[in-house]
Amino acid sequence: MNDDSQKDKLRQHFARRVTTQARVVLDTWQKIHEDTGQSAAFRGDFARAADKLVRYAKRFDMESHADSGRQVFDLIGEWPEGTALPESLDRKLQDAIEQLSQCTLRRTDQEASEAPQQYRRTPVYIALASEEMASRLIRQLEFFGFRASAFNTADKLIEACALHKPETILMDVNYGGEPLSGIATIERLQERHDTPIPIIFMSDEDGTIQTRLRRPAAVARNSSTRRLIPAS
Repeated sequence: MNDDSQKDKLRQHFARRVTTQARVVLDTWQKIHEDTGQSAAFRGDFARAADKLVRYAKRFDMESHADSGRQVFDLIGEWPEGTALPESLDRKLQDAIEQLSQCTLRRTDQEASEAPQQYRRTPVYIALASEEMASRLIRQLEFFGFRASAFNTADKLIEACALHKPETILMDVNYGGEPLSGIATIERLQERHDTPIPIIFMSDEDGTIQTRLRRPAAVARNSSTRRLIPAS
C-alpha cells in the first residue's frame, strides 16, 4: 500500500469519527424533543456531545462540522442548567441542528435529494406500538433532514399536535395496545383541527373488515389519500 492510499484511508477513518459524533448530537437532540418536560436531564449530554464534535472536527480539519457544532454548543450555553429548554432557543437550536444534519449527509444524498423546506421545518410525528421501529424511523428521517418525534401515549401525541401541528403522522392502527385504538386517537385528533392532518396508517393486521371500514372515516377530510401499509 502506497503513502497516498494510506493517507486516503486515514482521512476516511477520521471523517467517519466526526460524522458518528455528529449523529450523537442529532440523537441527543431527538431525545430532548421526544419529551420536552424532561429536556433538562439531557442538557449536559447535549453540551458534551456538541463540544466533542467541535474538538474532533477541528482536529481533522472538517470545518463545516466544526462551525455547525460550535453554533449548537454556543446556543446550549444560553440554556440555563436545570431548566427545561426555553421556547426562545428551540427554533434557534432547530435551525442549527438542521445545518449540522446537512453536513452529515453523504455527498450523493445532498446531490440526489433535497427535502422541501416545509418538511424540515414541520415535524413528522410517529406513534407506533414498536419503540424499536419508531426509533429506527426517527434516525432515518433525521438523517435526511426531517424533524421527527415519537410518542408513547395518545395524550402526549394529542398535546404535541396542539402545540406544533405536524406535517404527517405515522400511526399504528392498534397504537395504545387495544384493537383500532390508533384509529380512535386519530378521530379525536382530527376533531380538534380545522385543517386535517395527513395520516399514514400501519398495521400487522390490515385485512379486517372493521379496520378497512373505519380507517377511511378517520382521514376522510384529508386532501390526500393515505393507504394502510404493513408494519413489518
